[in-house]
Amino acid sequence: MKIKKFLGGAMLLLSAVVVNAGVASMLLVGTEEMPQSMKNNR
Repeated sequence: MKIKKFLGGAMLLLSAVVVNAGVASMLLVGTEEMPQSMKNNR
């Protein structure tokens, strides 16, 4: 059971890192090349 918990935690951590990296890169790129409609939504 401990191994399953460890794998589950590792997967959650990995997915969180991937999502955060994706959001950060989107924000970095978005500030430079964001369509006007997206700017209005923010």
